[in-house]
Amino acid sequence: MAGNLEAMVDDNDSDNSVDEAPIFTPELAMLKAKESGKKIPNAGAADDEEDDDEDMDGGKLEDIAEYPDAFSDSEEEKEDYTIRRTDSILVAATAESDHSNLEVYIYEHDKGNLYVHHEVILGAYPLCLEWVPKWQGNRANLMAVGTFLPEIEIWNLDSESCDPVAILGSMNLSEQAKNENASLTAKYKKKGPATMAFSEQTHTDSVMSLSVNPFQSEYLASGSADHTVRIWDLDEGICKMTYRDSHSDKV
Repeated sequence: MAGNLEAMVDDNDSDNSVDEAPIFTPELAMLKAKESGKKIPNAGAADDEEDDDEDMDGGKLEDIAEYPDAFSDSEEEKEDYTIRRTDSILVAATAESDHSNLEVYIYEHDKGNLYVHHEVILGAYPLCLEWVPKWQGNRANLMAVGTFLPEIEIWNLDSESCDPVAILGSMNLSEQAKNENASLTAKYKKKGPATMAFSEQTHTDSVMSLSVNPFQSEYLASGSADHTVRIWDLDEGICKMTYRDSHSDKV
């Protein structure tokens, strides 16, 4: 009897020793749980929690907030790009080789600094500029640009967009007028005077001069190498009037 009791105690001790034996791998833990009918632990979640604990306790991950964003502007750069009410904006048209730009300068009166704020890439050689203080009934900071093309581009100086706000005139209509005007071809073959191509809606040659009405800034006058002067309605974006016979040469 005593021998049987000792054997049972030995068997129970051996079972408890097996149950209490340390498990060194997640695979063994899953196998043991399957044999005993218990819930199988998620090894991946356990590993993730362990990694998180190591990262937090061991200090493997450093606080990202302590480091500035590599792509963010510094305070000094943000200061340079900020346009204040006391600053003056100057615009210069430049051309170098095949590249034409509008350079937007900022002049700081209190510091006496003058620097380029940003540039606007133009599609053609600039010939004239005119500031437009009003657009669609609201105060604005726009620049009208006349080039060798028969179009007038309107650029927003407060934006770095690669596209103009509006374009007055049309290259397609200009080319159509030139093709319809047979005398334009004779201009390049004869020395005598020739009639310029004409279109009701657009200039047919380079835009050489611009002027905004100082009393009604929604109207813009333009002179062109096609011998015409046009009055444009900036709110509607169309030509309201054309003076065709007032000039016999480029305007």
